[in-house]
Amino acid sequence: MKLASAIVAFGIFITASTVEAGVDGGIEVTVSVRPDGSGQAGGSLGTVRNSADQTQFIQCGVNVTGSSIYGFCQASDANGTVVLCSTTKRNLVDAMEGVSGDSHVFFEFDSSGKCTRLFVNHGSYLEPKR
Repeated sequence: MKLASAIVAFGIFITASTVEAGVDGGIEVTVSVRPDGSGQAGGSLGTVRNSADQTQFIQCGVNVTGSSIYGFCQASDANGTVVLCSTTKRNLVDAMEGVSGDSHVFFEFDSSGKCTRLFVNHGSYLEPKR
């Protein structure tokens, strides 16, 4: 009985792995700004780079000197809505340094333009830049 259960479980694992292996996709830039000026933006860098329009972009950057550290994220959706946030918080700057050419980035900001949250994801299903 244990052997049969193990075989069934292994079969389910293999089937699930096979289904997931071909998953792909990407996310174009979305920007949302609330009435108070706070908001969020996100998108997959590869998808945005490969898009046909010349309006979308998303990026994060870091500037480090001997005495200070500063990071920012910026995005523009296909409609040309541009948002920018910045921070000197080390944990957010560390995450900004983790953004690569094929990352998915999502960030939130408060009404003063300070970054309050950053999500960086790297996955096999994300569209790479061509």
